[in-house]
Amino acid sequence: MTLVGRRILVDVQEFDASLRHRRTMNYSGVIVEEREGLLCVRRDDTGGVVELVASSDDLEDAEPGQYWLRTTGEAVPQPDLLAEWTHIDAISAEPE
Repeated sequence: MTLVGRRILVDVQEFDASLRHRRTMNYSGVIVEEREGLLCVRRDDTGGVVELVASSDDLEDAEPGQYWLRTTGEAVPQPDLLAEWTHIDAISAEPE
């Protein structure tokens, strides 16, 4: 089954190596291309295309209804898919 043409709601939380929250990215868009391990999403807010290192295993079907972007409060009516990632910077060992 192809993911192209499906609406997705993306949520990314970023933390630094000491686990301090750095930023939240939250947007919706339409998947315009799907390649091995990569999804290309045309963002609704900017019209730009974002490449996500992801596969269908990283996505879940959205329950029917309206969703809201955490960062803007904007309503996203009836997305097809949800994707959520947490990124934590690598913890580097101090030289002894």
